[in-house]
Amino acid sequence: MVRVASERESNIEELTDRRRPLFARLQSDPNATYLAIEIKAIDDQIAECNRQIQEDRKKAKGNKI
Repeated sequence: MVRVASERESNIEELTDRRRPLFARLQSDPNATYLAIEIKAIDDQIAECNRQIQEDRKKAKGNKI
């Protein structure tokens, strides 16, 4: 279980690293909607990873009781 959480957290870091330069470019060119779409897709992936991590933590907590 810890391995899966670690992989998901690592995935979040990778996604965040991909997002940063896109966001910087979007700030300098707010009309580049394709950047906003790419950022949204990355944000959705980050949110899904976070949801899965929370779900795993709840399951692990439930198994300890």
